[in-house]
Amino acid sequence: MKNNETLSKGIKFTGIALPVIILSPILITMGFKGLKLENPLVGWILLIIGFSVAITGMYLLSKGIKFLLDYLFEK
Repeated sequence: MKNNETLSKGIKFTGIALPVIILSPILITMGFKGLKLENPLVGWILLIIGFSVAITGMYLLSKGIKFLLDYLFEK
């Protein structure tokens, strides 16, 4: 019998990661456009937030895929 808790964790992590991965390029683009303004501080803040969101999204996606693979191969 397969562990349904592992499957639900995998789907949860993957479901959270997908919107985060979509949001990160938007924030990075806004950050680069913000660097051209008179006050580039806003651009730097958005870039830092965008890159940290991208790294978080990649981590969540890899964690979700790991849970899904553990469910499929019964680790």
